[in-house]
Amino acid sequence: FDLIADATDVRAEEERAVGVDGADEADLLVNFLREVLYAWNGEAFLVKECNIREVAARRLTAVLRGEPYDPARHRIKTEIKAVTYHQASVRRTAEGWLGRVVLDV
Repeated sequence: FDLIADATDVRAEEERAVGVDGADEADLLVNFLREVLYAWNGEAFLVKECNIREVAARRLTAVLRGEPYDPARHRIKTEIKAVTYHQASVRRTAEGWLGRVVLDV
C-alpha cells in the first residue's frame, strides 16, 4: 500500500469489504490486488491495512481499512497502472505464504 502514497499519512478510518474468485492461489492474489488498486483508481480510497478473512480453494475475502484521498494530507508517490499475471506465483513456505506479482507502473 505504501507504493501509492506514504502509508504513515493514511488513517484506518473506514472499512471496505472485498471478495474475489480465482482459479488458483496466484489468480486469487492478482484479483485481490486488482481490487485494492481499484479502491484507489476507481474510488480515490487509500488503503492503510487489510485483514484477510478467508482463503478457500477459489475464493478470498478481506476487509480493507483506510480513508478517502485528501490532497492536503496525502502525497502520491507512484502511479500503479495495473497488476499483471506476468510471473505471478504463490507458494507455501515454512513461515507461511510467499507471493510474487509484477506491477505495471
